[in-house]
Amino acid sequence: TAEMAGEYSLALAINGPVFLFSALQLRSLLATNTNNELTFAHYYSIRLFTSTFGVVIIVLLILLNEYSLVFTFLLLIIAMMKVVDSLSDVSYGYLQKFESMKEISISLILRGGIGLFFLGGMLYLSKSLVIATAGILLAWILVYAVFDVRCVKKFNGNHRFEFNKDYSPAILKSAIPLGVVMALLSLTKNVPKYFVDNYLGKEALGYYSTIAYIPQAVNMVVNSLGQSLAPRM
Repeated sequence: TAEMAGEYSLALAINGPVFLFSALQLRSLLATNTNNELTFAHYYSIRLFTSTFGVVIIVLLILLNEYSLVFTFLLLIIAMMKVVDSLSDVSYGYLQKFESMKEISISLILRGGIGLFFLGGMLYLSKSLVIATAGILLAWILVYAVFDVRCVKKFNGNHRFEFNKDYSPAILKSAIPLGVVMALLSLTKNVPKYFVDNYLGKEALGYYSTIAYIPQAVNMVVNSLGQSLAPRM
């Protein structure tokens, strides 16, 4: 329903700026990194740390606002989706470094296809947006654990926590401004959604979000072209 679409869109709009900041554009930094002393594990460890920070911020927002129980669960599930997405994202950055775009494409197709299947199936069976969204989370976890991790290992990347006292703080220092910029861009895009929800309600937000996502489909194509060129820049 339009109201479900509005709830889902609002949950994404709340999570978006937080996790775009916590992402710190590490994918681009990793894809263009020429320092061989920095391994995938260094970037992966930073992403784990910043994603955890993102979840903490979402929990604080929930505690500071009087959200319904259902919307609270929806926010938390989407926060977990953002965490899995961020781990896949940094894996894509490592694959980009070796210009292995085929694996990235397969991963995205699997995530989209399986996620849509789980979403549709669980929504049909349960009529619950929270359960359907949990289905997307499950699909993304499966693709990350079964496919993304294996692809990274093919290029000798290790999914382990590893902190380098010389380089890890330097990565954070250079990446934080990028994270701030992305968070501000996301806020600019999502502020209208906050106002539509506040003044017109979830149903109106559902219609608004459906229309607003059309330009984003075009941006995905442009972004894909840019990502494929990044390692050569």
